[in-house]
Amino acid sequence: MQTKCWPILCTFRFDARGGYANTNRNKLFQGEFQNVSEPLHSVHLPIFVFSVPYDLPLIMSLSSVLQHPGLALYSIPVMYGLAFVPALFRNAIVGRSVGYDNVAPRGNVARVRDAEVAALVKRIDGAHQNGIEIFPLWAAAVVRRWFFSVLTWHGVNCIYLSFSSRALLPRWIPLL
Repeated sequence: MQTKCWPILCTFRFDARGGYANTNRNKLFQGEFQNVSEPLHSVHLPIFVFSVPYDLPLIMSLSSVLQHPGLALYSIPVMYGLAFVPALFRNAIVGRSVGYDNVAPRGNVARVRDAEVAALVKRIDGAHQNGIEIFPLWAAAVVRRWFFSVLTWHGVNCIYLSFSSRALLPRWIPLL
């Protein structure tokens, strides 16, 4: 038995009052287009398209996925991993220049003789220590905002901005 299915566009947009509003737009796909004015911050970009029975939500908007407060929790392990990326670069540069000594790993930076490479290794080591120092504050802030349900779209955007500035704009990577 085959059920009759229509592609129903049901998006969740984030409104300015701090909540999610369910916007049912199935009339758009059934030929009855209604001109609905919406705020500029509620952009509907469909990312999931399915054909299911009438009463199920089908398409979620990209803005609702990115603005979901639970997604901010995934930034905690990613930021933890990003704190160790500079250490990998540091170990590779030290291993290439003077050889990595795993007996006394803290003395590897002092063994580098070239002044330019030593300055670069110190900057990279500082970036690694900065990432380790800031991680507990980051995790506590994200969990606190999520746990007490005060993670609004401004808070999520600040999390994305901070995460992307740490991941995409590192000043310690040597331009080779």
